[in-house]
Amino acid sequence: MLSQFKNKEALVYLGICLLLFVYMVLRAIYVPIVHDEAVTFFNYINTGRFIPLYNWQSHADANNHVLNSAISTLFYNWFGPGWGVYRIGSVLSMGFLFIYLWKIAQWLKNQRIRWVFILSILGSHYFMEFFSLTRGYGMSMAMLVPAIYYLFSYLRTPSNKYLVWYAVFMILGLLANLTLVNTALIGFCLIVLKWVIDPVKPKIWTYLITLIGVLLPTIGFILLGMKYKEMNLLYYGQGDSYWEITVNTFFERFTLIENLNLWVYPIIMPILLISLVLFVKRTLELKWEAIHNYHVLFAALFFGNLAASIIQTSFMDVNYPEDRTALFFFPFMIGTLCFQASYQTWTKYLCLPLLYLPINFILTMNLTHNSFWRSERFTEEFYMEVYKDYESTGEQPTVGGHNLRQVVWDYYNHQNGGELGRVHIHDYEQDTVSDYILGYLHDEALWEKQYDRIMHDEYSDLCLFKRRTKLTPKVVQDWGTPQWLDNTTQEFVNFNRYFADDMAGNRYQIQFDLLYRPKTPPNDANLVVQGIDANGKETCRDYFSLERFRTNFDHKIECFQKLNTPIIPEGTVELRVYLWNVNEEEFLVHNGRARVLKY
Repeated sequence: MLSQFKNKEALVYLGICLLLFVYMVLRAIYVPIVHDEAVTFFNYINTGRFIPLYNWQSHADANNHVLNSAISTLFYNWFGPGWGVYRIGSVLSMGFLFIYLWKIAQWLKNQRIRWVFILSILGSHYFMEFFSLTRGYGMSMAMLVPAIYYLFSYLRTPSNKYLVWYAVFMILGLLANLTLVNTALIGFCLIVLKWVIDPVKPKIWTYLITLIGVLLPTIGFILLGMKYKEMNLLYYGQGDSYWEITVNTFFERFTLIENLNLWVYPIIMPILLISLVLFVKRTLELKWEAIHNYHVLFAALFFGNLAASIIQTSFMDVNYPEDRTALFFFPFMIGTLCFQASYQTWTKYLCLPLLYLPINFILTMNLTHNSFWRSERFTEEFYMEVYKDYESTGEQPTVGGHNLRQVVWDYYNHQNGGELGRVHIHDYEQDTVSDYILGYLHDEALWEKQYDRIMHDEYSDLCLFKRRTKLTPKVVQDWGTPQWLDNTTQEFVNFNRYFADDMAGNRYQIQFDLLYRPKTPPNDANLVVQGIDANGKETCRDYFSLERFRTNFDHKIECFQKLNTPIIPEGTVELRVYLWNVNEEEFLVHNGRARVLKY
């Protein structure tokens, strides 16, 4: 690789990569944590449990990009907390992207098209943003590019060395992002097709490498995806319209253009259709030799993935990929357009619209926000403003807001000792009792009679509102009988039960006070408030995880928390307040009790 940097073109490329690396390091340091990163922290990094479905100890969710969770956990254990620490793995993974993107670019003999290819991928701000986040999408792209390189290399020059490296990078890519499973299947089919048409048959070692390194891992990831599907965990995206869900969200993210019908589709869609025609034409011309042709192979991955996602939705009830879950289409699309552009003299114009991407990159550069989560951005200063209230009064304020703000708030709380409560998310737009509200600037009219805006984020328009007059709820049920349990595995521990016939339409505040110590942290334990009607059926529920308040590994959580209920539905006659030990793991609880107050 170093020898290739002796020419000026390679030195220019090296300079671009260094600038991009510095930029992503700065973004990793300065851009505030986003919702999905906070979820990853609490579920996988802080717990250290990220192996999917292993003894059911890790939290089962599609948010678990296993490779990212594992590397982020490693750096967390080495350097301690801090979102810049969790993001180190994604930033460093760019090295694989830089090296192998250059290698693939050398297959394009036309220098201008080669640079369109390079600048389109490195110059997509939305694509590169993921390398500054502790998410699996960027890391998976860093593994996908070398996987493509070694797959194509093997198809042109069969060598077990190429096959092994393809298997390694494809497995790492799948560990980082399960949406690459269709690509892995297409890759396997291309390898088998190569064996069928090649007059020189593979040796036994080739079959074993493909079986152990390619086919079996791919089947394993397919089974994992099927398990997630069975558990309703493949929830992102929708199954209504391929055009609306995949195509629209894909181009909206990459172009940042709102009116796609006027600008993008009249340009990009005809070019993609021309590329499809050229792909079919070139395949028919070359016949079996098409498997050695870069123009055909990139298009096969792009159009093959398009067809696979349609088949999955049509026959397997899998959602169409949406925005970030469709990220893998991007390098395939760029490769298809650029390699098709090098097909004939007139086709070179096919890739010219891609130059919009590096121009847009320069216009979009920032150290303040991520384009996908921009509307949910709020900084730690919001939290500290409420924390100052707590320090001055000694009383824990209550905060209302949308559920997408809850986990980021919990992260800030975790990093500052866990002294404040959670964000109450139920019908927050009608919340008139919380001491503070996290809401949008355009929602101000909802609270203007009771609240003042004291902070505003210019990038997201999120605001912190403070109630002019603090409400003091009245005690309607004292603490109840304290619960003292040592080394128990029971699933439920009742703290309090409150009965009344006039609950409907009211809001209540539950105050919890306990010391909780799991024998082997982390433990999935929740404090729960449940509304029950006269027939014993649930009418409403709210809860929060005790694990969110564990700030170290001393096995102990001392918890005083306030929980505001939603507006109580009609028919509710009882509030049950209890601890739910989800996995029935051993723990102790001392002086566990709850008080019920009414607004």
